[in-house]
Amino acid sequence: MDFVGFWLIGPMGAFGGPAGHEYRKTGQIPTRSGVLGLIGAAMGVSRDNAVGQGRLRHLGVSVASYNVGAGFRDFHTVQGVPSARIKSPKSRAQALAALTPSDNASITRRDYVTDCAYGVAVWRQAEDAPELDDVADALRHPVYVPYLGRKSCPVSHPMVPQVIQANDSVVVFDQMSMPVGLPYVATPKFVTTDEAIDADRVDWMMDDPVDRELWHFERSAAHTVYRSGGVS
Repeated sequence: MDFVGFWLIGPMGAFGGPAGHEYRKTGQIPTRSGVLGLIGAAMGVSRDNAVGQGRLRHLGVSVASYNVGAGFRDFHTVQGVPSARIKSPKSRAQALAALTPSDNASITRRDYVTDCAYGVAVWRQAEDAPELDDVADALRHPVYVPYLGRKSCPVSHPMVPQVIQANDSVVVFDQMSMPVGLPYVATPKFVTTDEAIDADRVDWMMDDPVDRELWHFERSAAHTVYRSGGVS
């Protein structure tokens, strides 16, 4: 079975989860929708490209966690102009000019994790899926800048995609070499995969993207196998 294996390494990341307007949490590993979104960005597939987004859904995703550090929380302020005062401002400057001292800003919170090191493997689950060689080429020369969940979290190392043959989406990582100079163990702590394998645990995640423009998602099963270090 053919896979494209690549690395996602960066000083910090944020990986979805239940998203409220005022508080956005993060998971410990990239989600299925996050990986598909990153591949789509690398291939230049825009959010309004329904056909291209639909093809990406036919890729299977497996993520291996090699390292994730401590988390931290960032605070933002969000402020809107009352529509009763100005409707459809034509620029940010026009919107700011309409604000008054009595217009209070809202505080929002964003969670992040640090020292991220993940291996990712993807494979074709249907004929409509992108060709793996095309996926690998796009990850080498991405159209849009790849990042780990949020634009403030760019990758710090080349993704080094390669086409690998393996029996399943867990052992594929045994054939991937950690980039030189990184102080992480060579064996992942655990692997979470779309593949229906004999797993240590199975979770249901709302992270299979149905419509990127409307932000509609369906449930998908995440099968986790612990490789080293026990439960993380």
